[in-house]
Amino acid sequence: MYYLQKSGVYLHGTFWIGENLDQGIVEADEHAEADTDDYHQWQVCEYTYGSEHDIVYETEKGKKAN
Repeated sequence: MYYLQKSGVYLHGTFWIGENLDQGIVEADEHAEADTDDYHQWQVCEYTYGSEHDIVYETEKGKKAN
């Protein structure tokens, strides 16, 4: 299971939840490009029950990064 979160000085919430990592990456890229600010990080995290949630993809407005 994966989820998309917006991060800046603090977390801004969850914007997508799904089972497909490729779709999560698409969602992150689309949300980043639509963001009004360029200092937020859009992070796709892997949810594993009982474990720390790992960031598996991160991007921000104007660039795609891994």
